[in-house]
Amino acid sequence: MCVSTPNIGEEEEEEEEEEEEEEEEEEEEEVEEEEEEEEEEEEEVDQVEEDQVEEDQEKEDQEVDQVEEDQEKEDQEENQEEDQEEDQEENQEENQEENQEEDQEEDQEEDQEEDQEEDQEEDQEEDQEEDQEEDQEEEDQEEEDQEGEDQEGNWNY
Repeated sequence: MCVSTPNIGEEEEEEEEEEEEEEEEEEEEEVEEEEEEEEEEEEEVDQVEEDQVEEDQEKEDQEVDQVEEDQEKEDQEENQEEDQEEDQEENQEENQEENQEEDQEEDQEEDQEEDQEEDQEEDQEEDQEEDQEEDQEEEDQEEEDQEGEDQEGNWNY
């Protein structure tokens, strides 16, 4: 029996060593698991950051696009306004020219009418003067004829 006792001590030592090894292995496994979890967490954090960066970039791109679109709209509106103003100016000029032409035509017609009226009046006056002169000549002739008859009549007596 004395011989078996040292064997029991060796077995206990071996068991203790095995237990220690198992504990070390478990600790190593735990450490590995923790490291894996940390890596996964880091990857998740990295992915979240990456997603956020992409989202921010998309937002920025959209804002830039919106600004460009707004600028294009503004430019179009300005061009439309300019075109409208030009059209208005052209229309005004055309209207002014048309009005001027109409006014000129009216003035010319009025001038022609006035000239015609003046010519008619002058012609009438000339005709009246001629008629008066003819009447006067006839009267003078009649008077002369009458005087001549009167003198002849006086000589006859």
